[in-house]
Amino acid sequence: MHALRCLFGLTMLLAVPALAAGADLADGRTGKIQFESSTPTEELAVLTGRLGPRVTVEGTLTLPTGSPPPYSVVVIAHGSGGVRQDREPRWAEELAKAGIASFIVDSYGPRKVGGTDTGDINLSTMANIADVFAALRLLSTHPLLDKGKIAIMGYSRGGQVALWTAFEPVRRAFLGESRLSFAAHVLIYPACNLQRVSAHISIAPMLHLHGESDDLTPLGDCREYLDRLRASRGGYELERGRHATQECLLRRSFPRDGGAHGLPWSSGTKLPRQCRRLQRDSRRGACESPRDPVACRERGPERGPS
Repeated sequence: MHALRCLFGLTMLLAVPALAAGADLADGRTGKIQFESSTPTEELAVLTGRLGPRVTVEGTLTLPTGSPPPYSVVVIAHGSGGVRQDREPRWAEELAKAGIASFIVDSYGPRKVGGTDTGDINLSTMANIADVFAALRLLSTHPLLDKGKIAIMGYSRGGQVALWTAFEPVRRAFLGESRLSFAAHVLIYPACNLQRVSAHISIAPMLHLHGESDDLTPLGDCREYLDRLRASRGGYELERGRHATQECLLRRSFPRDGGAHGLPWSSGTKLPRQCRRLQRDSRRGACESPRDPVACRERGPERGPS
């Protein structure tokens, strides 16, 4: 009986391998992969070298079939609601059809954090950013992936992750002197009320997908903010939709038979309005709004799941 328990335990360890810092994917594994990251408390801590306690997180690597390697790969950062079976895996499926690999990062499950529709998460977005940079380092060691063609894509909170990974001070905080960086950034209805001001921004291509009627993460804030970034770096493109409309984006970008199912729209959640905060390199941000951030949470937006 003791031998059977040991065998079962060994089987489970082999099924979902955990990779410590410095480990790699030289064996070419795919599927669910555990790897080491950290849990920073805030951006200022990150920029001053305090990356927080180590933690094991999880990602799912999917490779395309029918086309030869090396493959480009997209790291997928989820929104405030966490990984959803009708969203991230579907993007992975469509990317695979296009000959592109994907790596879905789960920042919540391993930390026992529950997702919400409002963004009220007791976890700094810096933790999500730590995870995707750890994923970038890890994926660069896979023999079937092109380490020069690793992109980042995220929705809502994940869209903010996809944006902030373009800032060089943030990249260097996690990757040090490594020359690794994301080859492209896809921001899908990101939150732009917290705005980083930096003269050091990646020149990698950036695509911004957003909704003109989005009242959870208003397009106006993002348009103003990203227009300033575009003026300083170039290579930026905006497409308009509405918050949580990746279903429509999938249908338009990757047509599929049978149409799409309806989104379960919700109301009554709260949103931060006119509570923008500017964050400068190595300095704590100053709130632009004279209003109490709590008082800015006024009414429920019309939206789908984040």
